[in-house]
Amino acid sequence: MSVLLLGTVAQAGHAVLRDALGETVDLVHALATDPPGDLAAKFQDADVLVCPAYRADYPAAPNLKLLHAPNAGLDSIEFDALPEGVRVCNAFEHDVGIGEYVLSAMLKTVLDLDRTDRVFRKGDWSEAPRMGATPRSELSGQTVLCVGYGSIGQGVAVRAKAFGMKVDAVTRTPRDLEPRPDRMADFSRLGDLAADADFLVVACPLTEETEGLIGADVLARMKPTATVINVARGSIVDQKALYDALTAKRLGGAVLDTWYNYPAGEGDAVRPADYPFWEMDNVVMSPHNSGWTQGLIQRRFTLVADNIRRVLAGEPLINQVHPLP
Repeated sequence: MSVLLLGTVAQAGHAVLRDALGETVDLVHALATDPPGDLAAKFQDADVLVCPAYRADYPAAPNLKLLHAPNAGLDSIEFDALPEGVRVCNAFEHDVGIGEYVLSAMLKTVLDLDRTDRVFRKGDWSEAPRMGATPRSELSGQTVLCVGYGSIGQGVAVRAKAFGMKVDAVTRTPRDLEPRPDRMADFSRLGDLAADADFLVVACPLTEETEGLIGADVLARMKPTATVINVARGSIVDQKALYDALTAKRLGGAVLDTWYNYPAGEGDAVRPADYPFWEMDNVVMSPHNSGWTQGLIQRRFTLVADNIRRVLAGEPLINQVHPLP
């Protein structure tokens, strides 16, 4: 069986797949920027494609049985372009890394040790209690609103509750989930719960319903001290509305890990947004790497390997999203 690992994200799992599957499969590497003839030959032979995306301009893959996204999001897959009969699976396992990222982002607002260290190294004692420093705030007692309450939202909630925070959640289908939020509602209550939030964490999938979900109306209802943290998809938050709110200091800040513009290929340089968030002192930026941890790679590609084994054995697949089982 030929397993085509397309792109560096897929290729990061090579060692895990090899350890799990041994010589039962042939692991083939490719980049979308490879010479067209080379790429076409690899697609021609592929039984399994591991890649976060699938596009209509990809070469023909007549033997393809499984497209396995080594990630959760499906917005980069053109399902109509898939060969007939191809099954699609995705992988989660990112709740640990992203949960830790979100907690570190929230902690930075109340305990910015990097800044304190820089100031104190210069001999400045102004933050010491004996010098009359203003006491800092605490995460304990503050409220985080998770917009979306799947694996990411629940991962954030576990860690937030450990710090004594209140957790609210909005989701398309409110139901009993653990850990149980202090308040849970559907998207129609987003504005009401946003008004009480100290932190709003965007953690829902990008769909027609959620594109632009966090717009000017929601941001206008938030506290001027609140922070927006986006670890889902950039366009769930209206970028102009967010930029305007941050510029006018109607928000305390934003921590942005997901963006509006991405490189077309490896080595390509592109500004991540149409507005200069990188010039703002109330914005923290990262290049969509909040969940990229060693543990994530091990967990995700263990799942990918299990599904490849299931294809070989003719067994039902885990996390099959297309066609729905």
